[in-house]
Formats: sequence, C-alpha cells, structure tokens
Amino acid sequence: MSLGETFKRRTYGYREFRDALGDILRDGVLRRAGQLDPGFRERLMLAVTEVNGCRYCSYLHSRVALGTGMDDAEVRALLAGELESSPPEQLAGLMFAQHWAETRGRPARDAVERLVEEYGPETAANIVAAVQSIMLGNLYGNTFDALLWRLRGRSVPERGFFEIIAVLLGGVWVAPATWIGMAWRRLAGTAPEAMHPIDDARRLAIDDGSAEANRDAA
Repeated sequence: MSLGETFKRRTYGYREFRDALGDILRDGVLRRAGQLDPGFRERLMLAVTEVNGCRYCSYLHSRVALGTGMDDAEVRALLAGELESSPPEQLAGLMFAQHWAETRGRPARDAVERLVEEYGPETAANIVAAVQSIMLGNLYGNTFDALLWRLRGRSVPERGFFEIIAVLLGGVWVAPATWIGMAWRRLAGTAPEAMHPIDDARRLAIDDGSAEANRDAA
C-alpha cells in the first residue's frame, strides 16, 4: 500500500488501545477465538481486516487462511469484501464481523441477538472473541503505519505524534501490567469474573439507528 498525503485508515488513541487490550487479556478472548474452526476463524479475520485495511494483518492472515485449506480465490474475495464464495453456514458470522468492524465495535443490538440466534451463545461468543482480537491487531498495525506517515511529514488526522508513540509503546507494557494486576487480584481474592463475550457485546451494542450513524461517522 502506497503512502498518501493524508492517512485515512483507522488508528488507536491511547485510552481506547489500553482498554481494548486489557479487556482481551482479562476476559480470555484469545482462548475463545482459538475454539473456532480454523477456516471459519480466518474468514472472520479477513472480513474484519478488509474493513480496517491493515496491510500487516492482510498479509499474515492470507497465508494462515491458505494453510487451513482455503483457496486463493476465496482469500482474494474476502479481502475485497465479497462473501459469496464462503460457506453458507458461515455467512451470518462473516456479515456480523464486517458490521462490528464498520461500527468500530459498537454493533446494532439486533445484530448481536441475530448472531446468538444463528449460532447459539457459545459459538456466537467465540465469533465475537475472534472479531475483537483481530480488531486489536488491525488498529495497532494501522497505528504503526500512522507513525511512518508522520515520520515522512504527512498528515494523520486526529492523532498527534506523541499519542501514536504512546500506543505503540503501550503494546510493550500494558500487557505485563494487566497480567500482574490480574495475578495480584487473584491472590487477594478480589478478581472479578471474566465477562462473557456476548454480555460484553450487548454492553457495547446500540440501537440500529445509532449504529448506522456511528458507521457513517467512522
């Protein structure tokens, strides 16, 4: 992807990144995402990556997807936002993944309930977990590219140089700090129970009209 005059992809602010990474580590999101069928998981990853435009995740997950047995044509289709060549039973999950990315993790309430109705609460939770994890990777990768833009003297709307640096360095220290905090609270007997991903999705969900406006603003 060539460098343009203005950086147009989504990036993280520091607080959003800190909260997203903390939630993933505390709530066992990566473990849940790993429970999905590998092919389905990679289709979800590619569907979200197409929306967010992370070149690093596109490269990595294209190769992982091919390793699961997906053919090159389907990988290319998913990276173009086209779902027609994917298994019919996975389409509802893939459309939800696109919707989650388009609304930046603030899905329509009805979309969350349709996902649960289609797959049941546990598989739906694993889908949400996979989508949350790749959103983190996408936006972190884009934030690194935003740094490259800045270093070349180009514009990154709404992100100052030092905030970008804080996000990228936060990837080094937020995870250890979160793990230490979790371990300390477990020893003290004050650790909260991990939030079920569907409960988290319902917490983040908004009414359909607001979700549409949020997507257009993003």
